[in-house]
Amino acid sequence: MKSIKILLLAMEIGFSLAMFSCDEEPERPEIEENKQISQETGELVYGEFDMELKDHFVEAHNDRIRYDVEIIGEGNLNNSDPAVLKVTYQQVIKTTQSRMQVLSGSFTIESRDGSVIHGITSYQEIENNLKYKLEGSIKDGTGRYAGIRGYLNLELTHQKGNTYRAVTNGKYYNRDINPIDISK
Repeated sequence: MKSIKILLLAMEIGFSLAMFSCDEEPERPEIEENKQISQETGELVYGEFDMELKDHFVEAHNDRIRYDVEIIGEGNLNNSDPAVLKVTYQQVIKTTQSRMQVLSGSFTIESRDGSVIHGITSYQEIENNLKYKLEGSIKDGTGRYAGIRGYLNLELTHQKGNTYRAVTNGKYYNRDINPIDISK
């Protein structure tokens, strides 16, 4: 009987400590029923291309030199589809600051079946031309890409001479989807 009383007393003390403890109970996140998990829509645009850069002198003014640049090369789109990537833009080199500006330009990706993705690149300041990124907006397409838009990032890494390795990464959407447009 004595052991039962001790057991009951121990349970009361334990209960009292738990009830009047200063430790706050950790907050638990609220669970909403029927909450839908959103998934990003769109089709992936991933490619790797071996590119050749061709530039054409336009003008020199004070500490700036301006060129028209075309980078074109072959590779694979989405790891299987042979394609040709062509990027054109104007480049301004600031000789006193060792920096370059990439003015707005354009790009196309043409698949083997003749379908083409068309887009534009935005203005950017670049520290060096050994490795740099261009951000672009997909504006339209032809063939299986007709009526699309989206975004595309181009990462260009200098190899040797006038050759670059280009990696594209982005998504395209049908016209009824409204992705962020970086060209605005």
